[in-house]
Amino acid sequence: MPESEWMSPTGKQLWRLASKHTPPELQKMFIKGAQEKGLFPKPTRCDENGEPLYCLEEVSDFFGMSREEGRKAYNEMLEEEPDICEGFHQGAVYVIQ
Repeated sequence: MPESEWMSPTGKQLWRLASKHTPPELQKMFIKGAQEKGLFPKPTRCDENGEPLYCLEEVSDFFGMSREEGRKAYNEMLEEEPDICEGFHQGAVYVIQ
């Protein structure tokens, strides 16, 4: 799908629905495949269990967005899907060595 389509309101809605309803193990497989193809950044941080965490600023930079654009997109996502925050990490963060 061209970038213009996945950044459209319909594309964003499809992404959110897929993210919300895809089992975590399948999400990990998709992210790993995207990273191997250079389509998604590799994590630089993890939680206390070694699970990867993604920083909004790093993801924005990776996709060539300003940090303000990344923050705006993030806030729009939260407005449209407030319960998406349930899966966001709230604990300690460690740098991956």
